[in-house]
Amino acid sequence: MNTVVAIVILAVFIEELAESVKGRIEPRKLPQWAWLGITGVIGAVLCVLFKVDLFEAIGFAGDAAAQIIGRVLTGFMIGAGSGVVHRLLDRLAAAKAADKKAAGHDDNAGD
Repeated sequence: MNTVVAIVILAVFIEELAESVKGRIEPRKLPQWAWLGITGVIGAVLCVLFKVDLFEAIGFAGDAAAQIIGRVLTGFMIGAGSGVVHRLLDRLAAAKAADKKAAGHDDNAGD
């Protein structure tokens, strides 16, 4: 599965799960930072289980420890909310477009 698709699916799933749980324990309101921590941990666990790593997807390869760290960080980013995911995807798309433009520019320089 494409990493970006997996990230979006997990972000939506975690967001819906958090909203469902919030609705059931509303009388015991938790502070926003606690929800971010809870959803971050859920995201990290899911990304490790499903081997979803944004850093690997954009070309940062490493040993097994680096892969686990990448998956955990990806999960925390996903768990932080859909706004973070959308900003990351926008930046990723911009970086990819810049790489393609630079590659095209370098190809023309050799002619």
